[in-house]
This record gives sequence, C-alpha cells and structure tokens, in this order.
Amino acid sequence: MEDWAAIGTNCSRVRALWTQVCINEQVVILDATRGPAFLACTVATRQDETLQMVELFSGGFSGWSQAAWAIREMGYPVNTSWLLDIEDSYDKPIQAQDRTTQIVRTVADLAEADFSRGPVAIFANIEHQWWHRAWIRAPPQLLVASPPCQPWSSAGQQSGLASPDGRLALLLAAICRVTQAWKEAGYECVSQQSLQLSEVGDGIRFFSAPEIASCHGALRPQFLPACDQTAMTMLGNALATPQAAVVLAHALQLFLKPGHRPDPAEAAAYCVNRAINSGNSVLARVTGGWMLVHVTEVGQIIASSHLRAQLEGLLQSAAASFYALSLGFGREADFVEQARIHCSTHVNLAEAMRLLRLEVDEVPQGPMRARECCQIGVEAVPVVPFQADVPRTSVCSGPILLCTPTGTIIVQAGVPDWLQQLKWAFDKCRSFNLGVVCLTCFGERLTCVSKFPPVVFIATEADDLHYSAPSFSREQVRACRLCSNGGQLVLSIAAEHALTWWIQAPSHLLECLGWQLISGDMPTEAGQTFQLSLQATGSTPPVPLCELRSYLRDLLFLAQLRHSTAAAELLLSEPILIQVVARSIGCLRLPAQLCVDKIEHMWRTACLAVDCWPTARVFSGPFPLRVESRLEDLVASPEVFRKGRDRCLVLTVMPETRGGGSKDENLQLAKSRVAALLLDRGVPLPATTKRSVAVAV
Repeated sequence: MEDWAAIGTNCSRVRALWTQVCINEQVVILDATRGPAFLACTVATRQDETLQMVELFSGGFSGWSQAAWAIREMGYPVNTSWLLDIEDSYDKPIQAQDRTTQIVRTVADLAEADFSRGPVAIFANIEHQWWHRAWIRAPPQLLVASPPCQPWSSAGQQSGLASPDGRLALLLAAICRVTQAWKEAGYECVSQQSLQLSEVGDGIRFFSAPEIASCHGALRPQFLPACDQTAMTMLGNALATPQAAVVLAHALQLFLKPGHRPDPAEAAAYCVNRAINSGNSVLARVTGGWMLVHVTEVGQIIASSHLRAQLEGLLQSAAASFYALSLGFGREADFVEQARIHCSTHVNLAEAMRLLRLEVDEVPQGPMRARECCQIGVEAVPVVPFQADVPRTSVCSGPILLCTPTGTIIVQAGVPDWLQQLKWAFDKCRSFNLGVVCLTCFGERLTCVSKFPPVVFIATEADDLHYSAPSFSREQVRACRLCSNGGQLVLSIAAEHALTWWIQAPSHLLECLGWQLISGDMPTEAGQTFQLSLQATGSTPPVPLCELRSYLRDLLFLAQLRHSTAAAELLLSEPILIQVVARSIGCLRLPAQLCVDKIEHMWRTACLAVDCWPTARVFSGPFPLRVESRLEDLVASPEVFRKGRDRCLVLTVMPETRGGGSKDENLQLAKSRVAALLLDRGVPLPATTKRSVAVAV
C-alpha cells in the first residue's frame, strides 16, 4: 500500500502495461495489486548519465557485474544497481567482490536499502513477488540474466522444462515479456543477444575452485567456500566475465554517443588481461573458506581489521622453512660469529652468497634443511647494497634481502609460502604488538609486494612513523655537519633547524642497518647546535661506520629532491629514475623547471654535509647533460637514456674521483657508458658494477 500511496501522490497519469485481468460481470478490472504488475507513469528524471544494470540469477560469481565493473574501469558509464539470486549463502562471495554491497533478505531490508550507496544484493526466490518493489526503487536501463544451464546440458540429463530449474527460464521469459508491453506502448526493442557456452572436451578432470574462478575470468576478490559442493555449485553456474563483457559492450553502443562507445574486443581483452590467475594471485585461508585475490589488492584486503585477524590467525607459521647463515672467522672449533643471517630454504647457499656479494671458495652443495646452521668464513661482514630498483616483471620473484632492526633476513618471492615468509619476518621484528612498514633503502613506502625491490627495509612502530622518507631543504642540509667523535659519528645541526631535524631524523632507517640514533638536548640559545649521535646496536652492524657516510649522502640528496617537489608549481607527468653510478636510489616526479645545475648543487650540498668528495656530473645513461638543461626539455629530448618497461627517464649522478682533469672526466664517462649498456642488456647490478669499475684498471 505504501507503493500505491507514492504513485497516487507523485503521478498525475498512470498507464497499465501489464496487470492481472479480472472480469466481474460486464466490468473488466485491471488488478495491479496481485502478482507482478508494471505501470508507466510520470516520474522525475535523474541527473545522472550512468547506465544502471540489474543482474538476475547472479550466483556468487556475478559474472555480469564483474564485466560491468571492468567496463566502468575502462571509463564507460555503467554500474550494477542490484542483483538477485535465491541462494542467500552467496552473501560472502558477493560482498568479497565489493564491500559496499548491501544485503537484502526481507521486505523490511529492501525498504531500508539505499541504492545510491552501492550495489544491493537481493536474496529471494524469483517466483516470489515482494522483491519486485526493487523495480520501483531503482529502475534499470539494462537487464541481464544467466539462468541455470544444467537442465539443457548432459549434467542435468537434458531434463529441460520438466525440471524446476528449467521452468525458471519460463518465468524469466515472463518477466522479459515486459518488453512486449513496452512495444505496445510505443517503444521498440533494438538489441537482443544470447550466449552459448562452448562444449567441453572428452577428457575428464576435476578442477579446484580457484582454477574454475580463474577460467571464468574472475576480476574481483573471490570468497571460495570451504565446502567443495557449495563452491562447485557457485562457480559451475557462473558466466565467464569476458563473454559477458562482449555483450555489455554491444549493448552500451546503443546508449552512448559515437566516439565514446566501448569496443567489444577491447572489453574482452581488458577482462582477460586483468583476470586472476596462478601467477598474479594469492590464496589465503579465512574463516569458512578461502580468499582468492590479485596480488595488487592484498593491501586492501588486510586493511580490514576483521579479515586481517582471520588471516593472521589461520596463517601457518613459516619458522620451520628458514635456516641460518653464521658469518665469521676461525675454524669450526674456535669459530667467531660476526653476523647471523636467516635464509628461506627456497634460497640455496649459492644464491645467498651472490645476493650478499660474498666470494667464498667452498660452498656446501645441495638444499639446506630447516633450522640448520651453516658457518661461512668471511674476511668482513658483507655491506648491504643500497639500491631501490623496480622489478622488471609485473610480479617480483627471486631472493629479496630484508633489513630489519633484529637482523638480516633473505626471503624468496614468487613461491607458494611467500606471504608466510614475510609474516615470519614481521613477527620477528614486532615487539609489544607494534606495527611494521616496508620501505625502500631510502624511506619510500612499499604498498604492494609485487613491486618489492631487491633490498627492503622493515621498520617498526609504523603507527608513529609520520616521515618515512625525510624531506629537507638545501638550507636545512647545509646547516648539518657529520663529524667523528671518539670513534662515533655525530650529526651537528644549527639551532634554527633543530626541530625539523628532530622530527624527520631517519632513525627508523638507521635501525635497519644496525645503528641507533641518539638525540641530544634541544638548543635553547642561538649559536648552539643540536647533536644526533650514531651508536651500533650490536657488536658488528650490517653496515660499517665507513659506509654510513655514503649512505647518508644519498639520503640527504634525495631529501632535497623531495623538498623541491613540495614548492613546485608544475611537476613532470612522468617519474624520473635517480641513480648514483649504476645504483638506483629513487623514482620521483620532479619539478618541470628544475635545472641540471640545481641537481648538481643539491649533490654537492649533501656531500659537504657528510664530508664526502663533492664534485660530480649528471648524465642520462651515456649522455652528459648540460647544466642549463631543464627537466621538461629533457623529457622531450631524444638524447636521453630510458629504462624499463615504462621507459622511465634516467638521471645518473657520476661522482668524480680525486685528481681532476680531462682524464678523470673521460674515465667517468666511459664507466657510465659501460654501466648503461650492461644494464640495458639485462646484466645484474653486481656484475655491472664490477665490470664498470674494471674499466678504470
């Protein structure tokens, strides 16, 4: 009655398109109060150009809706308004795809649902009448459906209309007869298409739920029930997303203007390229089943505290999959350990030695067992390679070096227990249940495990880490001086910049290298200095004192580049890859008006602050750059070096060796050319560095 009251209040004229017909003597009564009824009346038009779609028989996979989401990501205005299915156990799978989905099971739920806040999933028998109120609440422009196909296949013994599921097709046809009523009212059906699933081969094979979801082109996170029968029923009735995208793209061409219509082939290719598969997904155990997600969406999943608690509670411990490397000197009886490194059993000793850049005469052959300890004699503890290279492939693989406050850990990416290895490393760093954060060597936050560089810093107390990557002006760096004091390094900062340094001091990065940054008293008078002292947290830190100067130099150089972007009016549209010799240290969007001369000045300022040789030149691969060149001009210039799949512009700082003269300049140019050519041909960074240094010999 509420619906009729709304019609009577807001509509001046009503036209019956489909009602029940009753004859009382000589009076013909059009009864719209019983059974499905469709009325045409005056309504207020929406100020919205988005095409609203309704999916019937959605199942838990909702292939039509996933196709609509994909086409919307391509930039076309289509949106799933609401879905309908009889199985109310599919609420978790549907909400896993879109957490804003509202669940409706009763008339009261439907009355409270807000169709403007997100999709609405209605769980009701299609033969019932109460859910038809949704047509009034959210009238769609597109109606899609994929009823059960078993009655028409050998799986359902081709029972056809003799089965209850087969008769659902008749009910769907009755609902779709509304189009005939619209035609009688003056409208015309301009498009009608159907899909036929291809026949499967003669071979018989049992597929797992993740395999079926992948074959159907899953794009959104999938909740797979633990019950195999439920999972097979949910996925077996699913409609493949690329197939649905083709039909939707054809339908949208009837609504959209020329030049703004999706190409069906591009829509299908988009779904195929974005689909979840075994090479780009993570299968995690959750309460009641499994969660299948793309690696790029893992962060969004664990951002939910409820799901994160389930993942951590059900994730098996990976402690048994690590062995220890004991680095030191002496024979086995009197061996003196200088450093201990934990390695995943997926990483053999030869790979670990190569990653640590250690040259050992004899390395034990064969795989290492869990909890085994291997003693390796070394002359000195290996220095962490400070590099922030982006993986060449879409998903990182191979060994990765984790620098943590509790020690160095080597994990293996791209294997089934990849996330378990990370969790083991995180748990080893946590204290008092504090959070952790993954960073590059120079503080840039890493939000996706697929983009991990070869070296990753794991910093603790993530909730209190407001400046993961420091940002200092040239004046603030110039006000700093690094000096030795009794075997320790001390940073002295002028009083006017003491507060900025105290807030942004990179103590979290130095802790990952085995050093503690201890702050002194804040200056109270002009002319006083604020001091930050570096002390080793262990007997043998991973980075010796002599190597900290070059690390702090690179860190302060990047801090000035970051600060220049904050005050810039216009930034470049593409990021610039910053290198020192052959090491990548960062990838930043820099000011378009920034000149090469200012970049060299930033380098000299950082060098003078830490007492390093300041002279350097900026190259782009083998091409020396003129000091007056601006970055916006370099982006359009053909005489620059670009790297990687994204063809990122490379700026390389080449420090000059002491002695000067044209000989040194030519030597640096030759080393730069050799390094650029080797890296472009895929030679690993350690081998590139070794060969470029050999040029000077």
